[in-house]
Amino acid sequence: MIIIGGYGKLYHADLTRDGNINKRDTYLKQAEFDLKRISQMDLSLEQNVNQATQIFKPLYEDKGLVKDMAWTKNYMTERAKGESFKNAYDEKLQDRYWDVGLRELDYKREEFKKADDATAMSFGNATYTPYVNAMWGYIYSICKCYVCSSRCS
Repeated sequence: MIIIGGYGKLYHADLTRDGNINKRDTYLKQAEFDLKRISQMDLSLEQNVNQATQIFKPLYEDKGLVKDMAWTKNYMTERAKGESFKNAYDEKLQDRYWDVGLRELDYKREEFKKADDATAMSFGNATYTPYVNAMWGYIYSICKCYVCSSRCS
């Protein structure tokens, strides 16, 4: 069951970079062949179980592929966070939505997708930048200063 779960997790993993999508597909074709072969083995024998657990090792040892999986998962989470502000019940949360924040994420994903392998490995996680109304912050600080009769710098 663990083996099948690992296959499904990798098969459905979102990826960004075309080379990694191709690598994953190649790895999974080989894994599918190996799973068919292993399904006919006696899994009560330790050596067969050890062989079965090695099927997905090439996928998890491929640092570029693992980076792509993790980076893309983070991207999807951040994009969902940005989208959630759009339909939030709380008005203060709705005020954090803007399409510029989402476009920034999309630009970073495209940049990650087009980067060479070495550059992609050094990419930091993408984060959604919420909208901030700078004018209201400025007006608030002036009003606060006026009400408090304190000196503002």
